Amino acid sequence: MEKQLLNLLDNPDARKQYRYLLIDNLVSLSYFHILSIQSLQENLGKEAVEVVPRTDLAHDLAHCPKLVVIAKPNEPINKKLLHHISNEMLDDGSIEKRYISACIVSKNDPKKLSEQLINIGLKLAKLIQTNFVPFYEPFKTFLMLEGNKICPEWLSTLFGCCSTYCFTSFTNHLYVIQSLTYTPKPQDIFVTEEVKFYLKESSNLYHLAIAWKNLCERKNKNVTDDDIIQLAEFYKTAKISGLEDTYDRFSLALALISYPNLSKQTKLKDAIEKAKEEPGTLANYLSEIDIAE
Repeated sequence: MEKQLLNLLDNPDARKQYRYLLIDNLVSLSYFHILSIQSLQENLGKEAVEVVPRTDLAHDLAHCPKLVVIAKPNEPINKKLLHHISNEMLDDGSIEKRYISACIVSKNDPKKLSEQLINIGLKLAKLIQTNFVPFYEPFKTFLMLEGNKICPEWLSTLFGCCSTYCFTSFTNHLYVIQSLTYTPKPQDIFVTEEVKFYLKESSNLYHLAIAWKNLCERKNKNVTDDDIIQLAEFYKTAKISGLEDTYDRFSLALALISYPNLSKQTKLKDAIEKAKEEPGTLANYLSEIDIAE
C-alpha cells in the first residue's frame, strides 16, 4: 500500500497541491509515536496542524478532527513519514474509530479545507436529519461509497474540495475517491435510500460486521469488503421485514449471509412472524429450521 500512497500523494499533479492527513482526534496515539499530534507539531511545526471544528464538538476543540499538512505545493513527500502513515493505515481496519481517517490531496489551504470538510458533515446531517455526520470515519465512508455505486458522481461531488481522498476499509483495502474532471448535471446526482439507511444505522452495522468477523475467525475464513456491504443489505432486509429488535436483525442478516438458500425456506417467514410477536427470539426460531433442507 505504501507504493500506492506514494503514487497518489506524490504524482506530478498532486505535487502542485497540499497533501494532508485527516486525523480523528477522538483516538489517540502514544505521545512518543511519530504520528502523534505532539510529534507531528514538533517535526512539521504548529502551523501544519489545523483544527476541523466539528459542530457537535466545537466546545471541545482538543477532540475535534485535525488536518495535518504533510507537504505543501511544490514540496516532495517525506518518504519516511509516508512509511509510518502507511503502516498506521494498515493497522487493524476493524477498529471502530481509526486514528488516521484519510490522506487527502487538495488545492485548498488548511483553513479553507477545514471549513469545507465541516460542510460535508452538515450536508449529510441534513440528509438523515441529525446534527453532524462524522463521514470521515472510514467505516462510514465505505458505506457511502459502496451504497451509492449506481451514482458514483454523488460522492465525488460531495468530496469536491479534495482532488484525492483515500482511506482504508474494514478489511484494510485502500479506497480512493477522486474529483471529477467534468461537472455533472444536477439531475444526474442522487443519493440512494441505502446510503441514508446505512448512515443512520452505521453503529449497528459496524457491530454486525464485528459479529461476522468473529464467526469467520472460528471457521478460518477471511472477511471481504463484499461481505460488509452484503451484511448491510441483509440488515436492511430484516428491517423491511418488520423486525424491530436489533438482535433479531443481526440474527437474520448473519443467517442469510451464512446460508444463501435460507431465503427460499417457507419456515423462515414463519420464524420472522413469530419473532415480531416476541422480539429477541428470532435466533431460537432459526435454530429450528433444518439447514440441510
